[in-house]
Amino acid sequence: MFFAGDAAHLVPIFGVRGFNSGIADANNIGWKLAAVLAGKAPDTLLDSYSRERRPATMEIFEQAGKSTAFMTPPSRGYRLMRDAALSLALKHAWAGDLANPRQSQPYDYQESPLNAETDDDALFETGPRTGAAFVDTRLHDGRHLVDLLAVGPTLLCFEVDSDLHPDGVTRVDICRSGASEHGRIVDADEHLFSRYDARVGTCYLLRPDGHVAGRWRCFEPNLINKAMARLFGDVEVGTES
Repeated sequence: MFFAGDAAHLVPIFGVRGFNSGIADANNIGWKLAAVLAGKAPDTLLDSYSRERRPATMEIFEQAGKSTAFMTPPSRGYRLMRDAALSLALKHAWAGDLANPRQSQPYDYQESPLNAETDDDALFETGPRTGAAFVDTRLHDGRHLVDLLAVGPTLLCFEVDSDLHPDGVTRVDICRSGASEHGRIVDADEHLFSRYDARVGTCYLLRPDGHVAGRWRCFEPNLINKAMARLFGDVEVGTES
């Protein structure tokens, strides 16, 4: 049995967090159920759902509690703080953040058992780290990066000088020059390179739900294949700590 959406977490209405987190629940369990039903992964892959989504739910609870205390102050102290923040926001732009209920954001599965065991995450200064949601951006032809992602795993390759294609992965090549083709993006102003802290050879393996399963400074097919095996259940998930 799997709980998702309001069945798993009832939260206050402020910030639309219940709806947003419910969609994230569906994104998480959906691709895992599909993989198991298609015989591409063992049943144990489903154990990772609670390991990933329960911490995300607890974070949503914390955010929702803060918003509720701001919108409906439970004490005189909270009311004074709320009124002061609203008054300051009328004259100071920085104070507006104090009154911002903060919409729910993609949870970072940094501790996920499905993350690549061997990658170069520590060698990156910026960009979405392993476990985080990918960073979408508008492309020169009007599309968005999300439009090129596959139903299954996607491998973003930044000027990779190799035609090798890991099994079961849709490869998207990102280059600084040339012609745009199917599965190939021209990033002439290096906007994508910058957002992903990429250089020649950089690769990102994205899960079907758009989270980063692993990232590497150099294209290493063997490490990517190992990450794929881990992503689809070739790992003991264990119990939640």
